[in-house]
Amino acid sequence: MAEDQAQARARERMEATNQATIAGAKGALLSTAITAPIVLLSARKFEWCSHFRHRAWFAFLDLPKLVSFEAILLLDPSLFLQTSLRDELCAAQPGVMNSSAIRMQFFLQHSQRRGRPRMDMALRGLGDSMAARLDRGNVLLPRRWGRPTLDRKCRSGWSGRCRAQGQNSGVPTQEEDRKSQQRRTDGAQYMFHAESGGQVRVSVQENSLKYMVNVEANLPDIFPGESHILLHWGLFRSDSTDWVLLEPNDAPASTKFLGGKNEAMQTPMQQLASCVQTLQLELPLNMAPFYVSFVLCKPACKDSKDMWIKSNSGSNFCVPLGLRTGRPDPLGVTLEADGSANFALYSKNAANVTLCLYGPNDVEPAMEIDLESVTHRTGDVWHVQLPSIEGFISYGYRCRGDETWENGNRFHKRRILLDPYAKFVSPFIPGQEELPSPATALGLLPTNVPTFDWEEESSPCIPLEQVVAYRLDVAGFTSHSSCGLDERLRGTFLGLVEKISHFQSLGVNTIIVRPIFSYDRSQGPYYPFSFFSPMEDYGSGSSSLDASISFKKMVKALHKNGIELILDVVYTHTSEKGDEDPETVSFRGIDNQTYYILDKQKRILQSKFGAANVFNCNHPAVHKVVVDSLRYWVEEYHVDGFCFVNARDLTRGPHGEDLSRPLLLEAITFDPVLASTKLIADPYSPLSSVPEPLKFPHWKRWCECNINFQMDMTSFFRGEQGKQGDLATRICGSADMFADERGPSFSLNHITNAYGFSTLSDSTSNSKTEPNVELQLHNLLVTQFLSRGTPVLNMGDESGLLDDGKAIQFDWQKLASAMHTVNLISSLSLLRSQHESLLQKNKFVSSEMIKWHGATYEEEPLWTDPNSKFLAVTLKDNDTGDLCIAFNARDDVVELTLTEEATWLRIIDTTLPYPETIVLNGAELSSEAGTSNAGASYSVQPFSVVVLRAGKCQELKDQA
Repeated sequence: MAEDQAQARARERMEATNQATIAGAKGALLSTAITAPIVLLSARKFEWCSHFRHRAWFAFLDLPKLVSFEAILLLDPSLFLQTSLRDELCAAQPGVMNSSAIRMQFFLQHSQRRGRPRMDMALRGLGDSMAARLDRGNVLLPRRWGRPTLDRKCRSGWSGRCRAQGQNSGVPTQEEDRKSQQRRTDGAQYMFHAESGGQVRVSVQENSLKYMVNVEANLPDIFPGESHILLHWGLFRSDSTDWVLLEPNDAPASTKFLGGKNEAMQTPMQQLASCVQTLQLELPLNMAPFYVSFVLCKPACKDSKDMWIKSNSGSNFCVPLGLRTGRPDPLGVTLEADGSANFALYSKNAANVTLCLYGPNDVEPAMEIDLESVTHRTGDVWHVQLPSIEGFISYGYRCRGDETWENGNRFHKRRILLDPYAKFVSPFIPGQEELPSPATALGLLPTNVPTFDWEEESSPCIPLEQVVAYRLDVAGFTSHSSCGLDERLRGTFLGLVEKISHFQSLGVNTIIVRPIFSYDRSQGPYYPFSFFSPMEDYGSGSSSLDASISFKKMVKALHKNGIELILDVVYTHTSEKGDEDPETVSFRGIDNQTYYILDKQKRILQSKFGAANVFNCNHPAVHKVVVDSLRYWVEEYHVDGFCFVNARDLTRGPHGEDLSRPLLLEAITFDPVLASTKLIADPYSPLSSVPEPLKFPHWKRWCECNINFQMDMTSFFRGEQGKQGDLATRICGSADMFADERGPSFSLNHITNAYGFSTLSDSTSNSKTEPNVELQLHNLLVTQFLSRGTPVLNMGDESGLLDDGKAIQFDWQKLASAMHTVNLISSLSLLRSQHESLLQKNKFVSSEMIKWHGATYEEEPLWTDPNSKFLAVTLKDNDTGDLCIAFNARDDVVELTLTEEATWLRIIDTTLPYPETIVLNGAELSSEAGTSNAGASYSVQPFSVVVLRAGKCQELKDQA
């Protein structure tokens, strides 16, 4: 509905241009001195100016006496494929050509691009004189008439002359015959069950010039004995409802041509045996690919009417020539060893599917192949196999069906759609935006894809408890001019490779990359329209194929440096929006009822997290797309794991209900290809600030982004009352969330929101003294790294590069002034590894290893005191020394009394200037600093974190 309104507005805007162009074309046609090539030039200009050409053609119909048939033929050959216009024009100039002849002459034009190949089709009907005149304009026209098929372009092995009507069809050259021999097969066999019983068998043989199609009908229960049977038949390629007929001289003997609205040929079949009749058809090879469609007819006799027999599915019998049936699995495009290509598309509710193929720079399809449902549909999958895709570079599908919205589908007969399994998305073709129904995205055919050399690359396979992760946006990380990279590398996968040393300086061993699937630029990376293709902007070239190669190089470089790669993925919604403002690209037009969750009125359900649609992830066909996508990124790109954004919507059923055991999540969990990957559920939505707790079986596999960690940390250091208990729970590994047989390592701990809904300044907004952002950042970082769980840094945490709630470009110049924070993070990473038994175990801290207390070791924490904003804990470690950690969110100094059993060394004090903030070997406590040794006290400054370690200075130096 909304799309049709948009098209109506486009037609109004182009009306003035159309009228002016028509007037100019009329003048050209009325000029008797103009030559055919010039008419052709004018026609091409007219055709490209208006994509509503058939409507515009009516303007010419009032000049039937003035406009020559040849000129009309040249202006737009496809006009004669439109039955009503063709018949009206032929009626205006009777005797020129009968409609059957016209349809045959333009049969091959069905799938041709505009311009030269279309004009070439017209030559057959113009006679030698006109053909000779036009042949001189070879800049506009091809030099030969040949099969506009998979090898439709001129080849060196074919004769170069254009063959007009009446000329010899041509003898194949040696090269042509050799290629034909390669294509030749032992024949295809088809068997159909007829309605009311019986069988129809069809065999196809092929030689260098023609197909031999043998039809055999064995229908004893329908046509007993010596019944006279007719084969009622026709040919088609792009429209199964619009048959094309042979020339009378090319048709079998005794063939009768039926005119009218439904043109067809009727040929008598021959008696082979009792109840068995047969007929052999010979059809030119250069017409391929096409279909022979037929039904059986017993002519009426005195006491009965014509009797028609179709297949048991109620459809015509249909046999493909020049293409193969194909197979339903795997979905997408699969290249075979013999050069053929199998296409498979899922659509349960489509009544008809057409494969559209494009050549280089084609604005409209160069070839369209209607997938006949009996031959090319298995279950809910449409499929076809083409002997070759040479000469084509991209493809899409048209899906037709009920165009009303009452049943939940959103079919559009003109829209060309992206294959959900397309591995690469074709670059946008200029001119598409001017079409009434532009193809927003096309699949790039996977030809000439180079083999990538992974060499000795292998995944680092880092244990979860040892992970230190960094979450970033590819474009924002290196797009700033201060990054020091060449322009072509900025904001790309290869630009990220150049910054591996930065990750190493932080002690990071895992990168989480924000969504890199192909997405709608106007909406951003969290609105994908493809789950298999990398976004072309992140590559070193202009296509998703370039991005694919760059991505592999990035993964290879990261793995060689001991760094894992995890992808943020969005499977809960797409860029196609909802019913209010639709953007049909792929899923919506292919099978909306299957791919999206609908409400009771069959309208697309809107997610409460901000998306205009909700992907129907737990439908069997849809969950297969998601799992296949994940498998592909693991097998093809060696990805180490996935972080599922907006994971709450992954648990919704087909009607929007919450599922206790979601089909998709269970399939992902137990998939063998994904068995070694890290799986992370992120309950936050990038579209809103609403986090939702996750409730689904984790099967001891799923990590979660701990939304409570960030909220409780910032709440405590803002000085909010009564947050000591929450702080203690998060430091110990969030047992309230992960004590369900997983452990603290399954908690991914952030200190800032990954999507920019909270900033570092939020941590100070409620405090009376407004401590500086850097101090609070250091407090949060120290707490994050000393807590059990997996620390995750967000891009910019090391220098506070979040502003006004939105992630900005990473300004590398600011790193110089942020080296204090960078060195702190690096030292904290090392500190975690030094105290592995305390900080890197996937077990909750036992009561024997931990002692919570107040300002003195013997004092119990004031858990219930709303005014208490101080908490201390001693972690016991006989190997590396006990750690005493004090957290002060007060605006005054707290004196921490130390135990007398040990000599204490200062490891961290977030209030001290760099480089004294953290000393891994330990610094002796000095009275000058307001501190003392064993049994004394340490002054914990306002809004700070202090870490002390028991032991001797020399021992700790030796350990380091």
